[in-house]
Amino acid sequence: MALIGRPRKTDSPGAVSPRTPEGIFATEKGPVGRALRLTRAGMAWERAARAFWPLATLLFFGIAALALGAVAALPEAVLPWLAGLWLLAVLVAAVRGGWRFRRVRRAEALARLDRTLPGRPLTALSDRAAIGGEGPLWQAHLAQMRDAALAARAVRPDADLARRDPFALRLAGLVALVMALIFGGVGQMGLGVRALAATMATPQPGAAPPKGPVWEGWAEPPAYTRRPTLYLNALAEGDVLELPKGSTVSFRIYAQGSDLVQDIGPVTSDDPTAPAFRADQSGSIDIQGRRFAVIVQPDAVPVIRAGAAPTRRADGRMIQDYEAGDDHGVMSAQAVIALDLDAVDRRFGLAIAPEPRDPVALDLPLPRGDRREVQGQLAEDLSRHPGPTCP
Repeated sequence: MALIGRPRKTDSPGAVSPRTPEGIFATEKGPVGRALRLTRAGMAWERAARAFWPLATLLFFGIAALALGAVAALPEAVLPWLAGLWLLAVLVAAVRGGWRFRRVRRAEALARLDRTLPGRPLTALSDRAAIGGEGPLWQAHLAQMRDAALAARAVRPDADLARRDPFALRLAGLVALVMALIFGGVGQMGLGVRALAATMATPQPGAAPPKGPVWEGWAEPPAYTRRPTLYLNALAEGDVLELPKGSTVSFRIYAQGSDLVQDIGPVTSDDPTAPAFRADQSGSIDIQGRRFAVIVQPDAVPVIRAGAAPTRRADGRMIQDYEAGDDHGVMSAQAVIALDLDAVDRRFGLAIAPEPRDPVALDLPLPRGDRREVQGQLAEDLSRHPGPTCP
């Protein structure tokens, strides 16, 4: 049995000089080289995740707090302390992660990949025959190891974060970040950054104190219009404010003397610091030297029309075509079936009023998407609905 060992420089009989291994993984384009690259990349991700998951969690929570307006809502006395603690935690997590992170060496990736293969063929291909030379038996052994090495597949990374983060703080931070990206906004982040800057700024002697907005305003269209709320402070000077009829216009006034004058609709809140009113007619809004020209768009009356006379399908269902329309989209529609006594000939024993019957109300099916112009068909089995009867 030939002994296995590392190559060494010797002149004893039977020893061989260092040989160049056959290219089972000398080329990075082969299957073993590709598995080795992917395994090494997975190990790098493992080490980065283990080292920097606290830093990523802190950054997720910080961005979410800015985008969702939590920073701007904090009291000025508490905000600098929380911001300082968060910044200190970020620095500690960054230093700790950088200290713990280590670059993945090729030998480490090769050892992990080799452990997944029976017989450790990658290590065997690097061995040398210590005595006896590399005869036919040794060459057969190398050929067998090469065949086994071709079955190498990339090792799936596993950072084992569930054990290192038993309270799943990283997942909570990720959920908060996703919610901030969906429901947050750049405006909220700007307010948070300005609030932080205001608490950290050092006032200069003799300098005037920083001034913020003396008022804020919003215009909220009715829910059925599916239009977004408008932030009036973001409108350019001279822009015409077009609102659907019934929109709610509200203000938040921060400074005294900011009188509000409007002629577009009745007041819904007479709080001097938070006035609100409904937009019923075109006009104007004046506040603190700012004038908004308002055009109220009338709400068109919804229209619904029945098609041709209803028909009966082979399965007994009634078929009724219909058309409906609304300028903001149809939210719901009903078909009501009732006895029209005025159209009944009350002679020949029909003079007595029939037994009272409740009308049959059927919800009309509505399509998805745009519902401003709807064409549909009602299919309903009315065989179990007793209609109005006359004696």
